Amino acid sequence: LDGDRQVAWQEFKTFFEYHNQPVDEKVFRNEDHNNDGVITWTEFSGPKGVEDVKPRNFFAEMDIEYGNSDGKIQRAEMNVWYMVNSGESQDCPDELWDSSDKNGDGVVTWDEFDDLKGTILERPADDHQGPGWVAPDAQPSDLGPLQTQHNAQCWTRQIAPNDSNDEARDVLQCLPDFIVIGTARSASTTLYDLLAAHPSTEMFDDFQDKELNFWNTVPMCQPFDYAMLLPPIDKGADLVTAEGSVRYFLHPMVPPRIKHYIPDTKFLVSLRNPVYRMFSHWRMEHFLMKGRDPREDFHTVALEELAKQPEDAAEACFPASRANANAQHCFAEMANLWNPDTVEGAPYTNYLDWSTYHYQLDRWLAHFPLSQFKFVSFNEMKHTDSIDEQMGAVHAFLDLPAHSYKDENGNIRTSNVNDEGLDAELEARTLKLLRDFFEPHNKAFYAQVGIDFGWEKEIDDHLAQLEAKGEL
Repeated sequence: LDGDRQVAWQEFKTFFEYHNQPVDEKVFRNEDHNNDGVITWTEFSGPKGVEDVKPRNFFAEMDIEYGNSDGKIQRAEMNVWYMVNSGESQDCPDELWDSSDKNGDGVVTWDEFDDLKGTILERPADDHQGPGWVAPDAQPSDLGPLQTQHNAQCWTRQIAPNDSNDEARDVLQCLPDFIVIGTARSASTTLYDLLAAHPSTEMFDDFQDKELNFWNTVPMCQPFDYAMLLPPIDKGADLVTAEGSVRYFLHPMVPPRIKHYIPDTKFLVSLRNPVYRMFSHWRMEHFLMKGRDPREDFHTVALEELAKQPEDAAEACFPASRANANAQHCFAEMANLWNPDTVEGAPYTNYLDWSTYHYQLDRWLAHFPLSQFKFVSFNEMKHTDSIDEQMGAVHAFLDLPAHSYKDENGNIRTSNVNDEGLDAELEARTLKLLRDFFEPHNKAFYAQVGIDFGWEKEIDDHLAQLEAKGEL
């Protein structure tokens, strides 16, 4: 972080935290051979390129890597740069900004900037030569027919020899052809995993890797920086890439950020009956996430979530266009997310906010046409026959070649989405309470997308089964 050519513990820790990887103090101690508290160039055993590199260019980092490359530093650009480099989850101190913005006009120019700045608007030369070089963009001859058909945006890169590659290899780093943007606890992982198994895609096959959570945590970027987070594609391999982050659908600033950088990307949204989605979400937070939600009883959770709604919600916060225009009032616990400079992720336990889909889609439709979205029903991802049919529609939407996911025995490997047994734990009073709350919201959503998902009938059928058993 300080350019002294040695890696201190805080720098080591910040690097791994920024990349959402576990910080292992043992690894640091193993690299620090002489136990002097820093890792030198000679001690470091990982990939390190060439030693003779240019000093860091702080101005270019803020303007190019974390900004919009306009030759000036905005406060938001310095905020992101500061958080990444300081390891602190807060904006840059006022005194740092004030000392840089000498004339107080809200931007920092090249002449005003006093710190390390190298050559204006120039990436370090090492990014363009030797192992690890990056070309400005891929040539048409580098792309295959499918990539060309989909207007893939790619950069060429060379991966240096490593344990798995004896020789350097040329690869493409491409922006995503599509993104699975939601929703949580609605078979989004199953949808992603199936597409990752498609022969025409190159996607991470690990659940943790698929959740980049890039656009809900980075206000500004260069498209190349985003592409570098996705799997490399060997030159000549006619593949497209994608990612999936379910927080995107909820976060209000994700749509304008994606629109600015990759406006033609297609979006997949897996959807589940909001009542069952909400219950599954609570179960995950309570039982699986180390008690992140300590509340023991879901009916109590439902009552508390409903109590958070403004008293005038029926008038002030409905329909979605009115609610989103009145976000500070209607979404009090998430209101700070409407700040364009925020890098804070959406809260985990606002279950109603996660489940009122028409609010979320309204924010997206302000930036993208409905034709760029494909909605996938959770109920159709439960059984082998319906999965193949549903995925056929997804392939057609994405312009991917037809493909069956059945193995030689006619089975399809999926994540466990069939948790109807867990839904049976819901009490009738909770079902009725939430059915009545969600009904107007669901109907507004059906009207938005032109699809009636029948979620009210699903709840009514569930209640009828309880009544037949004498449990109503």
